[in-house]
Amino acid sequence: MRYHRVLTYDRSLQHSGRPIHGRTATAESFSGDVSIYASPSSQAEVIGTAPCGACLQVLGRRADWHAIRYGQYLGYVPGDKIVLNY
Repeated sequence: MRYHRVLTYDRSLQHSGRPIHGRTATAESFSGDVSIYASPSSQAEVIGTAPCGACLQVLGRRADWHAIRYGQYLGYVPGDKIVLNY
């Protein structure tokens, strides 16, 4: 497993990389685990996965993608693969 610090070069998110207080989401997929990407693109490297039902910390949003932290991973998930809890 690798640790990616993808938020340091994505200035469009405008945050420190720490979760916004109280902002979480639940991973949701009918086809298994939710992929976590290195950048907000489905062509980007998949750096990890989150099981359906996992709680993700939401760090920011860019278009239809959400910057998240899940365990050791900092990455992006498509907005249609999570349910926001706020």
